[in-house]
Amino acid sequence: MSQTKRFSSFILLFIAILAVSTAAILIRLVNNQASALVIATYRLVFSALLSGLVYLAGPHNRSNLSRSNLIWMTLAGAFLAAHFVAWISSLELISVSSSVILVTTTPLWVALLSPLVLKEKVQRSFYVGMLFALLGGIIIALSSSCKLTASGLVCAQSQSGINTQTIQGMLLALLGAWMASGYMLIGRKIRAETDNSQYTLVRLRQRGANPFIYVSFSR
Repeated sequence: MSQTKRFSSFILLFIAILAVSTAAILIRLVNNQASALVIATYRLVFSALLSGLVYLAGPHNRSNLSRSNLIWMTLAGAFLAAHFVAWISSLELISVSSSVILVTTTPLWVALLSPLVLKEKVQRSFYVGMLFALLGGIIIALSSSCKLTASGLVCAQSQSGINTQTIQGMLLALLGAWMASGYMLIGRKIRAETDNSQYTLVRLRQRGANPFIYVSFSR
């Protein structure tokens, strides 16, 4: 790889990290003005428009996609839309840090399912690391409503005796991680068989369409 391409890769990586790191905070700022479905819709539509510019600027492969790959891409799009709806909904119920910690467990689930879906080998030490990572994530997620005292773990309780809002928010964040895992596993499976321009074009159509479908069914 040339020095110019390597430098460009680092710049793109920095922009990607900056975008991902600030997304939850920006979403939280507008949570009281729009529902999770509306925010997810705008998020995907705007990303589709930006990706469209990249697609137009690059080389195009006009060969036809196989029916099976098109079906897999459509399923991947549904997973991605469900990821954003679930994750953004969790931000209405729990803190930003708790939500982000849980939704970013995606790599753990991908690695856990890779041997089954992609037939990729995972070292045994991974499962030990995954256990500690999940325990740490749960502790951080509960830190906003629970405290460790001399008598044990004490959590803020609702009138029903259980902080259902925190549990619901945590489950939604985990659901977002699981949906993102499905998206990545499918992408890994079909990217070896499809051209980058083909994959981008189909994903562009789905990014804008899927959230509108969710919004329509939610009414």
